[in-house]
Amino acid sequence: MAALAKELFDEIAQLVDDSTDLKALSLASRAFVWSCQRQLFRTWLLYDRDRELPSLRKFTRKGPLVLLTFKKARKLRAKHPHLLAHARDLTVDLREDAPLGWLEEILLPQTPPLTRLAIRNQFAFREVNMRSLALTTSPLAHVFFLPTLCSFHLQDFEGVPQNFVPFALSRFDEVKFIDIGIEKEAYSPPLPLGPTKTKTFAFISSSDVLHDPKHFLTILDIDLHKHLRGIQTLSITLGLQKPNRRSLLEEGDWVETLERLEIGFMDYLQPFPQRSFTALRSLTLDFPILIKALSTGGDASLTSPGLTSDSNFENLIKTLPTTAPGLESLTLGIDVTFAFNGPESWPPLDAEIVPFATFTTMQQLPKLKKLHFDVSPSQHAEGFEDYVGRLFPGPREARILSFSTSD
Repeated sequence: MAALAKELFDEIAQLVDDSTDLKALSLASRAFVWSCQRQLFRTWLLYDRDRELPSLRKFTRKGPLVLLTFKKARKLRAKHPHLLAHARDLTVDLREDAPLGWLEEILLPQTPPLTRLAIRNQFAFREVNMRSLALTTSPLAHVFFLPTLCSFHLQDFEGVPQNFVPFALSRFDEVKFIDIGIEKEAYSPPLPLGPTKTKTFAFISSSDVLHDPKHFLTILDIDLHKHLRGIQTLSITLGLQKPNRRSLLEEGDWVETLERLEIGFMDYLQPFPQRSFTALRSLTLDFPILIKALSTGGDASLTSPGLTSDSNFENLIKTLPTTAPGLESLTLGIDVTFAFNGPESWPPLDAEIVPFATFTTMQQLPKLKKLHFDVSPSQHAEGFEDYVGRLFPGPREARILSFSTSD
């Protein structure tokens, strides 16, 4: 068996995504040890204190995970340095008083060739300031310049330098920011800036008041559009925003290269810019809807805060043939709430229903190959497929109509 090509052992080990099975495979033959270790120690999550285990929120990647405190990881590196060399995907959960000296001992001087790095606030409800941690000026800043690093995530931090966002967009192929507070004052450590390299960009801005507006800006306050030229995939999740805030999608001409757009609305569907998205092929909208009683007789209607009053959804759908004529895939993620006592069921077809009564324009999207609905929670999905299928007999007959549920 040892005479087989090393690549063959790697291919076999990559088919196994369970830690126990990988350990058993490595014991079956010495020839599998290196390949199994490579899988077992590929993905790491490091955090500060053993007695306060970090939340694994949004940590959904499949496969083996090395979950260690800084202290234990430092001991592991000292005893078995070759194991950390297998690391490619690293998530670091920090806190305000995190012992960065230990983290430096783990990652320096021989930093593994990471391809993905995520830095998160270990406890999202406690403020952690990126400036006070000096991440961009400490020896750890070396990690940001690894030639192998192509994906970077930053979550729940304040004190982010104003030039850090354009730096990340000029450095990595894939970037994600979740609820970051950017310094208002001109705090700009020496970071090289260049043309945008990022092709996939995602950010979540839960609220304009999540961070103290006296000291911090949101990611939407820093002329972000100036750094998005060349972006192909954009994912945005928005909470309550300033009513006079201009949409990012209305700024500049960077949308000319946008092929995939995902927008999630936590509170209500906001207006969609009336401009041309010539390259757009895939559009995903996630938003809440509310089913409430219209009268004491029990008739129900489907509505959502901000939907029926200004018809944002209706206008969006009606203008898709002109704003995105090349659209091939439309996905609607619907978070359903029933706000009345009685049986939870979808209203009759003859009811005045927003937003699903406005889909006649689907016939004007000749390239549309997929119309997908995802309903959450799953308990409200019963009857929805038949309900929507009767509204859209054309897409149903063409077999481009599909459904899923999530919780």
